[in-house]
Amino acid sequence: MKRNILRRIIYLLAMLIYSGISMAQDKTAELIIIRGNNSTGAALKFKVYVDDKLICRIGNRRFSSHQLSVGTHKITVEAGGIGLGSKQHGPLQMEVKEGQVNYVQLLISKGLFAKELSETSAKFLMNKCKQVTECLPAGEE
Repeated sequence: MKRNILRRIIYLLAMLIYSGISMAQDKTAELIIIRGNNSTGAALKFKVYVDDKLICRIGNRRFSSHQLSVGTHKITVEAGGIGLGSKQHGPLQMEVKEGQVNYVQLLISKGLFAKELSETSAKFLMNKCKQVTECLPAGEE
């Protein structure tokens, strides 16, 4: 009888721990990618990768919103066109925290860069840009 009760308690504890782990893996946060008005490379769309996966192609004066899992992510950006290809000078490592909106600006200035922005700076830039809801052509997702 005592063994049976002990087994049930262990089973319930294991279920609670497992459900807590699976709930932690489902936590997400918002990433907003902003490409302001930059005359250099204005005709090119930038390709944005998170953890080496293409998530967006974004043009000049545009921004887009994406959901990411909580944790550290590597953000890289690449510009390209006919016969042209340029990767940034190193990826941006970003810690994404639950319930937080994270802002990244893409720009060209002596190279191609992605940099983290404060909310105030991001909102200032976003007011000058148009939101893109679908930034990948069909089949590229």
